[in-house]
Amino acid sequence: MKKDSGEIKKMEFGYKEAFSQIIDFLEKIEKEHGIKYYLVGGILVSLYSDTRTTHDIDFVVDIYAVNHSIETYIELLKKNNFFPYQDWISTAILAKDTHLLQYLDKHERIKYDNYIIIRQSKNRYKQIGPIALKRRVRIDLSGKECWVTSKEDFILSKLVFGGWQDYSDALGC
Repeated sequence: MKKDSGEIKKMEFGYKEAFSQIIDFLEKIEKEHGIKYYLVGGILVSLYSDTRTTHDIDFVVDIYAVNHSIETYIELLKKNNFFPYQDWISTAILAKDTHLLQYLDKHERIKYDNYIIIRQSKNRYKQIGPIALKRRVRIDLSGKECWVTSKEDFILSKLVFGGWQDYSDALGC
């Protein structure tokens, strides 16, 4: 699937650079460590719904399927010039509870929301992760080949999460 409607071209230089940094990292860890990923959230709105701006980059990784821990994954982040909001120890502690890592690009300007798939969850939103991973699709997003959630799973996650912007994004599809 090729989509080039200027999704990222219209965004500020820092965002484009942060997008390249994270896609290069995600492609590398999938190839070298088997850690599968897919993009979600606002960055895909231009692809599946009505265009709107976003100021962060959301994605999902499956670290546990290949026996990585939060700590070993954070070591990969450190080696690839990502920066925590506070420090990596606090980030790891929070991630163990929330299954979400939030950190910044190499220039410490753009935020990444890095969701971690957990297989055994009663939370409906988190149950989408393993399903969406199986149905992810490969696209060219502004010149970068990457994995994204399918349109169906994009809509499903927006409806299950259920915020005002989520409903608006889902209805735009």
